Amino acid sequence: MSSIDQFIATNKEKWNRLYSRRTDDSVAKTESELRSVPGTEETIAPFLRDYFAKLPEGLEVLEIGCGPGINLVELAKTHRCTGLDISKVALESARQLASERGVEVRLVEGGFYQLPFEADRFDCLVASFCLQFNTWSSAQTVWSEIARVLRSGGYFVFKVRSTSRDIPLSAERIEDRGITFVSYEHHEHGMTYHHFSESEIGELMERNGLEKIDLYEHKDERADEEQGKRGWWTGLYRKA
Repeated sequence: MSSIDQFIATNKEKWNRLYSRRTDDSVAKTESELRSVPGTEETIAPFLRDYFAKLPEGLEVLEIGCGPGINLVELAKTHRCTGLDISKVALESARQLASERGVEVRLVEGGFYQLPFEADRFDCLVASFCLQFNTWSSAQTVWSEIARVLRSGGYFVFKVRSTSRDIPLSAERIEDRGITFVSYEHHEHGMTYHHFSESEIGELMERNGLEKIDLYEHKDERADEEQGKRGWWTGLYRKA
């Protein structure tokens, strides 16, 4: 099994377990776990709402790491949407939510290292809080795949951890470029993360022909946590 295949298998097992816990009301969950597992929100992520207000309707949209479909079902009201996730448990929740909301979405099980779609397929690709589950090396593959499936003129909308964010006390650094580590914090046990610098994002975008429309960093701090500094890059890019 290749290192990427092993990485996918490990992440699939962890996300299936986390999403199963999320839907099990008999299991007590920490506040940190509820924040970290996508889909505990009830509405579309604000940054997506703001960016999509500037984009035309009727786009062919792919959301990678769509989780239980919170963003996807809202976008499906005005766009043709496909959701991809590594977790079949999350996709089943997304399927149920789409049915409840009365919208049509296409749901595909798979990872973002080899997107199961033809080239130039989508007008817009969304990656909300999923791209940090990479090493710097694997991120090269993911960005290349994102650019491959986007049409010329297509949009890339994303939010990802920045280097302003604290590293967990229990983290084990990986020999890799920049800030890459395995977290052993509670529910995150064994998950791999990369925190992106502005220059790293710029390099990935330029290498893959993605031109900046907007990029900003949001920072905050959780006073109740020992490693409480948080940082996120939020961006809107367009394929040349």
